Amino acid sequence: MLKITSYTNTNWAAVTNLTGLKSAIYVTSVNIVSNSNVVPLTDISGLCYLPHLQSIYVGNATMSAFPALNLPELSTLTFIQTRISAFTASVLPNLITLDLSQNNLTSVDGLSNLTALKSLDVKVNSISSVTALSSLVNLETLSLGYKSGGYGGNLVTDISSLSTLTKMKVLDISGNQISQINALSSMPQLTQFRPKFQSEKNKKLV
Repeated sequence: MLKITSYTNTNWAAVTNLTGLKSAIYVTSVNIVSNSNVVPLTDISGLCYLPHLQSIYVGNATMSAFPALNLPELSTLTFIQTRISAFTASVLPNLITLDLSQNNLTSVDGLSNLTALKSLDVKVNSISSVTALSSLVNLETLSLGYKSGGYGGNLVTDISSLSTLTKMKVLDISGNQISQINALSSMPQLTQFRPKFQSEKNKKLV
């Protein structure tokens, strides 16, 4: 039996949904991206039929929300410039890296059960509260800030709830309106902190 383990599509005009992958149960990696044109992908619910999926990359698409998925082996999920405004709580027990940057997210509430996460990138969205992230106790890297070049950011004003993230090593809060950073005192492993946009390398804490 032929086992397809990777699916990559750069023919942006042909992709609207992923139901065609329903029978490709051995696929471990899905990549759909276009550098010059918007992918007309609106539905990824077909991915729920891929129990061995470990990596998903979707870029420059036209979705409105990320659907609830049960993917027990998924470790890396990237959704960049996909226009999603919501991330629905999903069963992703082994998700380590999540990139939802440059979207239209207004809330991170759907991320609270992703307790295995070590890296989270939600820069350049419209997020106003990060309270839901307090349960992500394994988080080591968090980006809430600008895109490279100095535009974007979020709408966060309070990061006190992040005091539970004691394993944090890299924190970027540039592009927000945060005045109190007392939560950092609970992050003994923090080595890089970016409070505002800087053209030089991130400020290093000693």
